[in-house]
Amino acid sequence: MAVLGLGLIEVSYGSNILIFSGYGEGSHFMTAALVGKELIRRGHNVTVLISNAYEHRANETKYKDLRFEIFKHNDPPEVVRNRQEHFAKSVFEGTAMTEFFMNMSIVLDWFVDDCHALFNDEPLLKRLRQANFDLAFVDPVWTCSLLVAEYAAKRHVSFMATTWMNFIPRVTGNPSNTAFVPEWSTGFTNKMTFAQRVINSVALAFSVWMTSSTDSTSIIQQTHRICPDLQLYQLYQRSHLLLVNVDFAMEYPIPVMPHVIPVGGLSAEPANNLSLKKLVKNAGDV
Repeated sequence: MAVLGLGLIEVSYGSNILIFSGYGEGSHFMTAALVGKELIRRGHNVTVLISNAYEHRANETKYKDLRFEIFKHNDPPEVVRNRQEHFAKSVFEGTAMTEFFMNMSIVLDWFVDDCHALFNDEPLLKRLRQANFDLAFVDPVWTCSLLVAEYAAKRHVSFMATTWMNFIPRVTGNPSNTAFVPEWSTGFTNKMTFAQRVINSVALAFSVWMTSSTDSTSIIQQTHRICPDLQLYQLYQRSHLLLVNVDFAMEYPIPVMPHVIPVGGLSAEPANNLSLKKLVKNAGDV
């Protein structure tokens, strides 16, 4: 009986987890913060790294259970917020990809400069190291998050907050057939015409070239001894898992490897009951 009783005791050990998913604004941060709150509910310690442009998050009631670390940009916070707001607006207007390709060198310089600012903050780096994180949960859209994960944690998991953005699963080892898997920024579905497949193949070739030829992180890698022998595209492959905020019941099917885990619906909350007053108002509006 004593053995049976011991078998019924559930023992759990809280891990020390670092989350770095964007500067602190938008869906990339908000969905990751929801994951962080759930991890806390399950007994883990969670620290979220954000930028000083959005450090007000640390004082918001809904994030009171999260610990925050702040890194500082070289640019003033209002400049960072303005460019982030401009990008968000361009996404809804459908011009984001066009603007990115037209201003690609400028945008990449922003990201690289922000990453250098983070890794030049010695007190912050010391705190991250001393925290002895068991796991980093990062969004590889900003490649600097992979460097932070390698620097501060024993292992890391990547998280894709958006709908299917093919280049991220592809560089982490997921197969990509241009005949029915659309590349990011094309807007195609899995049912492409011949012309669309040609365009998709060109987009894939361009994406592969960008990922394999860029050398934006090597200085930081060498300075801080962060996988100095690896190229950027190889850093993506070091994630143990890739969680994708995708539900294939709502989107077209895509073949995935075992390390790619669909977790669609992270931002969906339980439905609230509508009051009779709201039902009457909605009926009146119709």
